[in-house]
Amino acid sequence: MKHFTALQESDPSQEATQDETVDNGDKTQVKDGSEINLDSPCTAQCDHPEHQKHTEDFWKEQCLRTAAESENLRRRLEKEKQDGIDYALFRFSKDIIGVADQLSWAVASVVTPEGQQDSLYQGISMTLAELERVLNSFGIVKMDALNQPFSPHQHQVVQEQEQADVAPGTIIAVLQNGYMLKERLLRPAMVTLAKAPSEPLCGVTSNPL
Repeated sequence: MKHFTALQESDPSQEATQDETVDNGDKTQVKDGSEINLDSPCTAQCDHPEHQKHTEDFWKEQCLRTAAESENLRRRLEKEKQDGIDYALFRFSKDIIGVADQLSWAVASVVTPEGQQDSLYQGISMTLAELERVLNSFGIVKMDALNQPFSPHQHQVVQEQEQADVAPGTIIAVLQNGYMLKERLLRPAMVTLAKAPSEPLCGVTSNPL
């Protein structure tokens, strides 16, 4: 038998495909004629240890910055939430201390001139004590202003009286109680302040009628 070897004709499309990329030493030529240098500094820099470290530092900084911004946002939202709660509590507190004032005046009015206290006095006193207990649980505290030195940050002077046995500037009467909401002034106390007695003018005598 005779063996025949078939000669395969080269396919022009395959030759064109093979010619799309040609290796010219350290350069690679693509179809459009442009060349990419495989040994260029940009290509070699990607695998350089310093470049990798710089990339890691960059992304680490981005992660830390994002975490810091998230924490600042959380704190700001938490503060706004707390401010809203404090504002609502402040408005409620200013209204509720008016009820305490009414009960205090009621307690003072039911005492007889002889100082006797009846069951009505005891009932109102117990109600007032319970209300003050609830107020204290929310941080609403009545200020103790009587016999204390005057403070413009906590007291409001309604009147002054001459007192010889009391140091000037001392509170001798409380007309309306003041209250604090935690460390914030809720309402100043309305007080009567002691002042030094006025001295008569020397050498001045009254004209006889």
